Amino acid sequence: MSKATPIPAPLSRSAEIVMVVSGVLCLLNAATTFLVSLAAAGGSLHSLSLDTTFLVSFQAGLGGAMLTMPSRLRQGREELLAKPRASSEMDDPGQVEVRPPPSDLVVISILWGGLSIISWPMLFAPAAIVCGILAAAKGHLKGLIGVVLGLFGLAGFALLIIFLADK
Repeated sequence: MSKATPIPAPLSRSAEIVMVVSGVLCLLNAATTFLVSLAAAGGSLHSLSLDTTFLVSFQAGLGGAMLTMPSRLRQGREELLAKPRASSEMDDPGQVEVRPPPSDLVVISILWGGLSIISWPMLFAPAAIVCGILAAAKGHLKGLIGVVLGLFGLAGFALLIIFLADK
């Protein structure tokens, strides 16, 4: 007997909207960073530091990835669902196991917690902490992952502020 293929549940519409909005915020962060750095450099593109160029490129790439994530996840799920249909062992009904959908608060909390570490900690970390606590209060203990990620994002931001204040 073959082992069942786990198929993730589809994302809810609200989780997809949160991913797209997060992508737009990352793109706005990239554009803002670029414009502020350009103004500080006197309007010369050649005067931009490598750090600024990397930061803007990273934020723009992250924003683009967040914008396309819902469609990529949907496409990957459809490919997993189509794979057993194409195989000759489709007679076995236990071959595909559809996982139950995660709570929207858990998905959003983990997403924003991860973004708080690498993007806008002052925006995404409090949101991740609040969503994680709400998810845990509703019995979804995986929401605490988002709380921990959000706390790491805030701690990293605080360390960055302390480091920059010393200079």
